[in-house]
Amino acid sequence: MNKFLLINAIIISGIFSSYAALNAKGVTVVADTLFQRIITEIFNPIFQAGMVITFVYFLYGVMKYVINLENQEERAKAQQHMLWGLVGVFIVFSIGGIIKTLDGLLNGIFG
Repeated sequence: MNKFLLINAIIISGIFSSYAALNAKGVTVVADTLFQRIITEIFNPIFQAGMVITFVYFLYGVMKYVINLENQEERAKAQQHMLWGLVGVFIVFSIGGIIKTLDGLLNGIFG
């Protein structure tokens, strides 16, 4: 069992020392640039589209609410549209925050 722990310790220390040597020489880590490209090329447009869709859905609910002030049943449906629009905005912002947090963590680890 002690040999197993010793071999693992040597392997892990070798990985960390080679990583430190690569960072000291200014070699970019592929995972960091890949993650950055995924964020800029894929996530940002999806995030922006999600924000637009959920905000338009919320405004649709507001418009339906204002148009149907006399009809109680239609106002209730419009309130549901507004509620789910706000929930959608919250979800999109939460996912954006999680992605930005992961981006910051990976920049801290790899950068």
